[in-house]
Amino acid sequence: MTNYETISLIIAAGGVIAAIIAAFVYFAQLKKMTSSVEAAKKSNSIATLNAVISLENTIINSRIRFSEAAINASKLNKDDDEKHRNATILAFEEARETYLNAMDRFCSCILKGDFPEIEYRKDYRHAVNKIVTHSNYKDLMGTGTRYRNILKLYEKWADE
Repeated sequence: MTNYETISLIIAAGGVIAAIIAAFVYFAQLKKMTSSVEAAKKSNSIATLNAVISLENTIINSRIRFSEAAINASKLNKDDDEKHRNATILAFEEARETYLNAMDRFCSCILKGDFPEIEYRKDYRHAVNKIVTHSNYKDLMGTGTRYRNILKLYEKWADE
């Protein structure tokens, strides 16, 4: 074997060794990236859960306020002072709007895929159905409604 061939063989062997080392480094970096992606995925899942819990809490509190306002409105008499009647009706309408806004936000998050639909469909299908079909909301759920996301989710779930 000539000097030229020996040197070429040494250079080729060095290239192979460098490629093997690079492959090990690449594999180690890939493992680190995979674990980082898994950690980010878990963190995102926790953030989604926190958002759901916060929005559910808002829905519950607004629903309680709405129920209380509805009870107060149902107790109104013709003999009550006009200011009291107007204030009670206003409180009812504001509580209803707050509840519907919270539900509309929740429906929007489900429709956009921010919240997993499969998990929340069984819990909220009845509530969405009740909003669209109940007499307390009929006047608010017609054409041009501000609560389009509630209607969209109702129609989507009605078709399934």
